[in-house]
Amino acid sequence: MFEIYVPLLRGQGEWRAVEAVHVGGMRYRIIGTMPEGEEWAFTPGEEVECDTTEVKKGKKVLTAKHLAPVPL
Repeated sequence: MFEIYVPLLRGQGEWRAVEAVHVGGMRYRIIGTMPEGEEWAFTPGEEVECDTTEVKKGKKVLTAKHLAPVPL
């Protein structure tokens, strides 16, 4: 299990730490449930591609950037 950060739809610059399963490369599947009253840019069950982002000096986290393409 991994922790990634997904953007919240309300407010600027707000992120939520969520549990995810590593799928391969920089792809992760979001698991768990979305708390009532929150809206995430990506929802549980979706696969996202992440980047490493420095949030504080020396602290880097995985942030969800976009939905992962569905393989053909």
